[in-house]
Amino acid sequence: MATIKSCTDACSIWTTQTRRPFSRALGLKKIDDLTELIRTLVLEPSGVRDDAKEIVKEFGDLVAIHTRLQDAKEQVTHLERLPKLADDIVKTQLVINDTSKQKQALPIYFAQCYAKLYQQKQQQLSQQLEQLERDLAQIEQQERDATETVNRCRDEYMNLGGNRIDSLKKDIQATKDTLNRTNANASRYQILCRNLSIKTTLDEQTFHSNITQANNIQEHLAEQEADREREFGDCAIALNETEEHHRELSNEIEALKSQPNSNIPPKFNQLKDAISVV
Repeated sequence: MATIKSCTDACSIWTTQTRRPFSRALGLKKIDDLTELIRTLVLEPSGVRDDAKEIVKEFGDLVAIHTRLQDAKEQVTHLERLPKLADDIVKTQLVINDTSKQKQALPIYFAQCYAKLYQQKQQQLSQQLEQLERDLAQIEQQERDATETVNRCRDEYMNLGGNRIDSLKKDIQATKDTLNRTNANASRYQILCRNLSIKTTLDEQTFHSNITQANNIQEHLAEQEADREREFGDCAIALNETEEHHRELSNEIEALKSQPNSNIPPKFNQLKDAISVV
């Protein structure tokens, strides 16, 4: 601010000093043709001519004055911005100071926000904890009530003959198991009867009749099995004889192939070979 003030004062002083040449320059602009004026004055008596020379001499430094005047105008133009810039600098400095204060206050602000948030969370958790404790107490009470109800019902059950009921339940279950096994055996029995082509009726008379028929069938099957075994033995013997005969024929064929030009039966050749070896 002191720098700006000193610049403003210097500008005022310089403007005062240059005001008189500035006025002269403005007066000079009213002369239409300075050359014509000098030429006219030169034709006057010498006294007037001397006065003209003095006037010309006085205005001899007009170009330099004009140059300084232009510089002064430019300086004034530039210096006119300084007050506004000073105001802008002051306003900017105020904004910077305000921003710095806000920046310094941000940690405190956020800390307060977090503290408030955590307090709200704590209150919510405390409320939830209280609700859970109430629910737990209610569940525990319900559990105690249920236990008392179970004990009371068990006592009433035992007083009303619960032991006999448990025994009857076991007997019923055993009967069910026996019935299931009987049904399974009956199913297998009927399948066997169908395979043997006998009656599948489930009554005692038919059952005994089926036993007799099954025994007869078993005896008949035993006889058939013995007959099949004998037939199998006969077939095995016949197969051995056939295989032996097949081997003999194969040997004779091989012997004939080995002597294609001989008319002697192979057996005679074999006999001949055996005699020659002896």
